[in-house]
Amino acid sequence: KALKDTLTIDEIQAFLSYSVDEKDINLIRDTAKAALINSPNIAMNCAAMSAIWAAMIQDHSKIPVSAICGNLMWNNKTIFMCNESIPSVSVNKEWDGHCWIEFGGLVADISIFRTINNVPKLIDFKNYMERIFGTGKGMICVRPEKLSSLGLIYQPIYSLTKLQIDGLINGSY
Repeated sequence: KALKDTLTIDEIQAFLSYSVDEKDINLIRDTAKAALINSPNIAMNCAAMSAIWAAMIQDHSKIPVSAICGNLMWNNKTIFMCNESIPSVSVNKEWDGHCWIEFGGLVADISIFRTINNVPKLIDFKNYMERIFGTGKGMICVRPEKLSSLGLIYQPIYSLTKLQIDGLINGSY
């Protein structure tokens, strides 16, 4: 559903049927590290970080990847709720949703640890995430079923368009 407005039927089919291999995993890991190194260590930067990471994967592979916007829930508590599309930079208003990328049946998030480490009101969520994943982590990359078994629900609402991704990377969206 989140892909239908930004991808063709053939692209959606390729996205849904793709399976990652060891070479893909290495590329995912390397591009995640590069995106983390080249992004400021600040909270609430999920859209830009996801856009950068998705573009890097697209530039260096044939992995069908999508930058997703939506809700993040933890043990039935709303951490981020996506009530509207990401506003453009010129609107200068906050957005309460969350962004991550998806590929090969995996949910991947490189901004969540930076956000929970820099937002005091998320201390309980931070403590939980550190118990599950450890401290000093940079990304999550797992199947949605595994996340669900941990009480984490990444609920996709829509995917970013190429125009939005380019704008977020260039700072103009």
